[in-house]
Amino acid sequence: DLLGQDPTGMARGMLQQIMPNVQGIWHTGVVVYGKEYYFGGGVQHGVPGQTPYGVPVRQLDMGTTLITQDLCESYLLGMQEKYNAASYNVLTNNCNNFSNELCQFLTGSGIPEDIVQLPQQFLSTPLGQMLKPLIDQFMGGEMTGAMPDMSQLGNMMGGMGGMGGMGGLGGTGGLGGLGGLGGLGQQRSMFDRPAAGAGASPATGAATAAPATGHASLSLPTLQVKSTQPTLFSACANPEKVLGKLKEFGKADAPQLLTPAAERILDLLQSRFNARKVVPDYDIPSGTFALIESLLAKLPVARQFPALDVLRLLCLHPGANDYFSNPVQGTVDRLVRDVALTKDTRVPDACRILVARIVCNLFSHTKGSTRMTTSARLDLVMDIINEGLVPTQSKQMKHTASTIAYNCALAIGDNEDSILSILSAVAHALSDPSAISDETSFTLLMSLGKLIYCNATAMELYEALQPDLTHYTKSSLAKIRS
Repeated sequence: DLLGQDPTGMARGMLQQIMPNVQGIWHTGVVVYGKEYYFGGGVQHGVPGQTPYGVPVRQLDMGTTLITQDLCESYLLGMQEKYNAASYNVLTNNCNNFSNELCQFLTGSGIPEDIVQLPQQFLSTPLGQMLKPLIDQFMGGEMTGAMPDMSQLGNMMGGMGGMGGMGGLGGTGGLGGLGGLGGLGQQRSMFDRPAAGAGASPATGAATAAPATGHASLSLPTLQVKSTQPTLFSACANPEKVLGKLKEFGKADAPQLLTPAAERILDLLQSRFNARKVVPDYDIPSGTFALIESLLAKLPVARQFPALDVLRLLCLHPGANDYFSNPVQGTVDRLVRDVALTKDTRVPDACRILVARIVCNLFSHTKGSTRMTTSARLDLVMDIINEGLVPTQSKQMKHTASTIAYNCALAIGDNEDSILSILSAVAHALSDPSAISDETSFTLLMSLGKLIYCNATAMELYEALQPDLTHYTKSSLAKIRS
């Protein structure tokens, strides 16, 4: 809601003579979660409509927020660096600028433009030009006692009555309260004590470092994806069964390849897989890569799945990852085109999923991640993501595609074209919650958080796409709701 107090007295008359379309000089504050937050000597809060600035008489609904109170107050902690007694400027950094920024964070939209632009409108008038040197001199002087506010502009014009505020967000909390301009009474800090590292030390008064602002100041379990570790498909409950099936198919369909030396390679792989660690550090038997490539080339596609499963595990090994992620080598790119993305209905879903998981596991090492997100390779990877997230795909394929999207989000850095591609795919998939599982939803939300966290360009793209994520705030899983 936008709350307002009607301006009266000399200021109103003078103001209407100077700027006929302007009704007052506004002080504003934001009412949300049952509190009114405003800028006065710092970031403050109070009972809505009962701040030192007077009782508002006007109210505008600013919309609905999905931001939690804890998250909002963490954000407000970061705003203290910008909005404090030392940084206040009646023309450029005032209560209305604070309210505008907070509303944008909560809802994506700011307060009415005429309120934010009022100082500039006033300065464009002859009287404003005349008073500007006086205002600059006043703002450049030492400020003591209570925090000045927009009422100073009115006082320079001969005094004025109070004006009011903004507020009210439904949903998670009401956004409200642009409180009135009145006398400045005792102000109450929004926080019981200064944020760690902010302001001055209570004991010594010594200056300390200001806190991070914006996203960097927040504690966001989902948006702030601190981990740089990719999500991988590393499980293999029964290597004996997989390699036994590979031997069986090889003997039946490519007997010339299953020589005693080749069987020895597969036996060694079985023992290495059984003993492998989370990050494989075993010695890969000589001839392994050529054997797997030959089997994939000779086996019918319907019988390739054990060879693909072996390749999935091999790609977790740094040596194999280096080899198979190399675009010059070509095996993985061919598998993506001919197996994962083919329209041939004879290709089993299991093979499509395994190829996608091979791609995912190539992100297990830095060199592989870098190679898979080059402009040429990323197009192919994006095809897997987009195709894998189609509503008609299996649950397993959707989860695999969402995991690739997450690993890409970790690896692409600030490449705007890549961010747009992945963000578009993620937002589109999230827009249909009935088509994806909770696990896929969570992975996609993690991808989204990684893409937009501390990235203004990605945030702009996200706002342009306007995905409706309301459903996820009501999920039965806490990790999704957060």
